[in-house]
Amino acid sequence: MVNSIEGAIDPEPAHPSRLLEQAINNLSLGLIIFDNKREVVFCNTRYLEIYGLTSEQVQPGTPISNLIQHRLNLGLKVLSKPDEYIRERVGNAAVPATIVQEFTDGRIIIYTVYPMPDGGGMATHEDVTGREEMSARLKRNTTLAKRRKKTCGYETCNSTPRSTTCRRGYASSTPHTG
Repeated sequence: MVNSIEGAIDPEPAHPSRLLEQAINNLSLGLIIFDNKREVVFCNTRYLEIYGLTSEQVQPGTPISNLIQHRLNLGLKVLSKPDEYIRERVGNAAVPATIVQEFTDGRIIIYTVYPMPDGGGMATHEDVTGREEMSARLKRNTTLAKRRKKTCGYETCNSTPRSTTCRRGYASSTPHTG
């Protein structure tokens, strides 16, 4: 009979490179690494998910320009012509930068480029749409709370748009906007 502890321990430990790949694929950030020819060396699963790509579309050796064109096809908003935008992104040396991308479907993706010594680089990509929506919602709620306090003088007023009297009994000359 096998001891329960012995059965739980894998007799052959996982190879470090396999563990590293698993860790990178479980990041919340999309990660892409490219060489000095602006071709893909590696990307993680989250990168594929963020942009709706398949692993066949992002093989090692895929030109970064193809991935930028894919983003444009998804509705990436740019000020210049698409061809000019692609040339700007791949024609210059990789420099440290953080860029906010807005898409026509409302998504907001932030990516940060980190140059590598050999002229290539890596970039992390994060879909911050939910965070930005939450921030806007909190800002609206704070504004509403300030208006309520100003109207009735009570910090935690729970009045509704249908009511002109807050729960503290203060009558308002204008309906609350809660």
